Amino acid sequence: MPSGSHDSGDRERLSNLTALRWFLFIIALLCVVGLSNVYSATIYMNMENGISPYFHVGRHVLYLGVGLIAALICYRLPLSFLQNKRTIALLAVVIIICLISVAIGGTVVNGARRWISLGNAGSFQPSELAKVVAVLWAASYLADLLRKKKMVSFLGGMVHWMLGRPFHGKRYQWPDIVEGYLPLIVPGIFSLFVIFQPDMGTAALILVFPVLLYVFCGAPWSDVFWSGLVAFAGLLLVAWAEPYRRERLQVMFDPFAYASDQGYQVVQSLIAVGSGGLKGQGAGEGLSKFLYLPEQYTDFAFAVLAQEWGFAGTSIILGLFAAVLIIGFRMAGRIPRVYPALLVYGLTMLITVEGFLNIAMVIGIFPVTGVPLPFISFGGTALVTNCCAVGLIANAVKYGERAAAEDERKRKLEVLAGKPVSLRKVSGAVFQPPGNRNW
Repeated sequence: MPSGSHDSGDRERLSNLTALRWFLFIIALLCVVGLSNVYSATIYMNMENGISPYFHVGRHVLYLGVGLIAALICYRLPLSFLQNKRTIALLAVVIIICLISVAIGGTVVNGARRWISLGNAGSFQPSELAKVVAVLWAASYLADLLRKKKMVSFLGGMVHWMLGRPFHGKRYQWPDIVEGYLPLIVPGIFSLFVIFQPDMGTAALILVFPVLLYVFCGAPWSDVFWSGLVAFAGLLLVAWAEPYRRERLQVMFDPFAYASDQGYQVVQSLIAVGSGGLKGQGAGEGLSKFLYLPEQYTDFAFAVLAQEWGFAGTSIILGLFAAVLIIGFRMAGRIPRVYPALLVYGLTMLITVEGFLNIAMVIGIFPVTGVPLPFISFGGTALVTNCCAVGLIANAVKYGERAAAEDERKRKLEVLAGKPVSLRKVSGAVFQPPGNRNW
């Protein structure tokens, strides 16, 4: 006899809750690794500067505490409140005001103006929080498009509208084109502000995750391919337009040719990673952190980890990020509502794609950008933002569980009321065909 729909629904919800527990456990493991790595990477630097060897790890614990509180708040907020257009618009306005403040009087570090100084408490980087708000905005407006049964498209709809041709059997009108780009308007505004800080890497990421959500919403693959090709060409042109970005591309292809200047950071990173070997030099025993490797506790934290833990340890870290991606996608696929599912897809990619890009940068196969390694790099805003993303993911999964339970309750009421429902919906637990009955 086939299993009942309510049994399968219960099992699926329990499975999603189990997946969420594993997801949170892996995030906690990454946080523990981050604490250990920050301490190891900063102890000598702090002693050399005449401050407490525990200064940075103490700050990191403080930021982690703030992140935990922020995650709990995000977990407790009603998802309907987060989906509300007024709420998202308010968040977007706050981020834009912060980005304007950065442009006017932000703190300049290494030639970039990306931070608002908070005095002894550190600094705040609005562009990090902009990534999460961009996903919230895009998920809400894409869910609206799907609810209205409108096609989600990048360039295809606009091009066919300009040519006066139907696109996938439908003739687009101008209002359809405008509505189709609403999910990208605010992320696009954020990106424009950030690229002038300048921070092309973060600006691209703010746009990338909302764009990827279009794919999950069923954008035609031909449209995805050609739009992706145009976007890639545009990124190359923007990167090549500025001399310092052009240098970073050149360094990526041959870092040792620039080992004494522009490529110094990458060369030292490659030395640190390569000298780790299979098993590493031992926890706390890495040599590159002794003022050889710049940014060894922020953007290049993975290099210190690779030197001390070796290939075996870094493979585990890669596996943990891959597990976060797989579990996050698995949970999203089981959520019976569009908005929370898109939220989980987008925020899971935000955490994991950033992780993989940072690792690619450290090992020299991606240009140097200001993308930290989630939960492992020392950080204030980035760490708190990633904690918020985890809280929102847990919130969306919880909402999905309740929605699935509500759907199951309605199906049971339909059966009790005697309304005609399909055999597929009620399954054999409610009705058994005569041939399967035990007389």
